[in-house]
Parts: sequence; structure tokens; C-alpha cells
Amino acid sequence: TEEISIKCIKLDNTLKNIFSSEEKEVYELERLRFIDERPAMCITTYVPASIFSNIDKYDFSSVSLYKTMSEEYKINIYYADKEFR
Repeated sequence: TEEISIKCIKLDNTLKNIFSSEEKEVYELERLRFIDERPAMCITTYVPASIFSNIDKYDFSSVSLYKTMSEEYKINIYYADKEFR
């Protein structure tokens, strides 16, 4: 996996439908997944900035997002929705 970008953004109308009304900003993490060393899929993940403050300091090319959430923020993800387009 290669991190393409991570940035803190304000919620647009689509993201407001996903996150709680109290959430103002999220981190948008874009990563590129490889299969047999060939680019296979671009993944965009949104995480609440209020919960995962400063998560942009991590390099998700070399560390796991979910491991970072668990070990650094003490939050374990048990369920996630994925949409393929």
C-alpha cells in the first residue's frame, strides 16, 4: 500500500450524511493498493478529525491505519462499509 495523500477537510453534504452533525472536519486518506507489484485499487478513507487528531503525522505507506487507530488512539474498528466503483 502506498499513501497518496492525507489532509484535513471540512465536511461536504455527502460526508455530513455519514458523520454525526457535531463533526466539522475529517481526515481524507488516499492510498493505492497493489497486487503483484501492480497498482490495483485506489482507496479513500475518511476518519473524524475530532477523534483522530494529528493522524496525518503517520506514514500509511509503512504503518497500518487500523493498527494505528487501535494502538495510538485506543479505538478498535469492528465494522466498516466499503463501496467499490
